[in-house]
Amino acid sequence: MSLSTAEQIYKSDKEYSDWANFWSHSVYILPEKQTDMAAIRAQLGAIASEENSAGNDARITLDLQPLHDIVVGNACGSRREARVRGPHLSPVMLWILAGLAGIVILSACFNYTNLSIARAMRRVKEIGLRKAIGAGRRQVRMQFLSEAVMISLAALVLSFGLFLLLRPMLISMAPEMQQMVKLEISLPMAGCFILFSLAVGVVAGMMPAVFYAKVSPASAFGGSLP
Repeated sequence: MSLSTAEQIYKSDKEYSDWANFWSHSVYILPEKQTDMAAIRAQLGAIASEENSAGNDARITLDLQPLHDIVVGNACGSRREARVRGPHLSPVMLWILAGLAGIVILSACFNYTNLSIARAMRRVKEIGLRKAIGAGRRQVRMQFLSEAVMISLAALVLSFGLFLLLRPMLISMAPEMQQMVKLEISLPMAGCFILFSLAVGVVAGMMPAVFYAKVSPASAFGGSLP
């Protein structure tokens, strides 16, 4: 709400306008792009010095914090800030969660790569036959990259179905997480997931594609691999 509205609502509350009452609200400003933030900080410091020297017991300092640093920020750990500013997550925890997600994705990619190479003896004659009738290394690489991408997209579709099935259960288990995480699919988010799935398919299929592209017809039908 605006400050003028707040003054009308809380005009009977003497503690609302008290200088030491910094628990009740936060002040948000929308400065112009060319605004000198250092000048605003200097004005806030002057206001704090004036109020602190007016005989108040509290010694309070005022500062600015970017809006995008409130949910993910270093200064969001106290009980007061958690109550006033809502849910928050420290950058360290965010990087830890991102690292765990990256480890899971990389493990899946390596697993797919290992399984693909382990099946080499079953498909080596297929590659040898394709090369014998004129297929080049580029065609072979594109074949296995396409297969990996298709598998990755199929996994995305399957995971989306599991997400729709499990979303009500996740929300009921931890409803407070809805304040930080919106379990809703938007068009931009769907596009990001598709691009991510394509990237995972390319990464997972790169090694098998390079491996099979080196197979020659002679080695394929002779039972030896490069």
